[in-house]
Amino acid sequence: LSKSSQARAVESAEIILKRMGRIANFRSYEAVIHCYINNPHVTERVDKALTFLQANDLELAQHLVCKNAVLKACAVEGNIAVAEEVFASLKWTNTATFGRMLTVYFSKNSDIDEKERDLKVTELFRKCCRTGHVHYLVLNILQEESPKLLETLVGIEIAEKISSKTLRFEDLPRSWTLRRSNKPYESTQ
Repeated sequence: LSKSSQARAVESAEIILKRMGRIANFRSYEAVIHCYINNPHVTERVDKALTFLQANDLELAQHLVCKNAVLKACAVEGNIAVAEEVFASLKWTNTATFGRMLTVYFSKNSDIDEKERDLKVTELFRKCCRTGHVHYLVLNILQEESPKLLETLVGIEIAEKISSKTLRFEDLPRSWTLRRSNKPYESTQ
């Protein structure tokens, strides 16, 4: 259902989730949010996703996977303000979280100018480095969307390796990746 373009797909997904009751998990909630994102009949995807999470199981709604899905909705709509609120509210992040935030900043639907966007992306990348979440996902988004900014952030040598697909994690500063820790997630603070 999450990829259906049928008008009733969202309603069906919500009904199925309610019927699941206690067996629903964060992936169930994520699937409903993806229905909002992918269905062309849905408008105001971000508002619908946030309202849905607020109206349902608090613990599951706060799960990082659900919040990352909301960030995806923000990217589709170019809603930077809500994305930044969601990101700031997170106790934990992962590489996907940083990737989603980058897609928000680079969204064709956002009304941010290039200079402000580059400042926000630079700040986000520095936080990504500090928390050890630099990964191919983050680097590839930067390469695709702004090779010049990527070069500024990581240096010419690493940028060339990313561009030529020869980058190895050993080429990155150890502190930028989770290799410095056995923890699967690190705080964004």
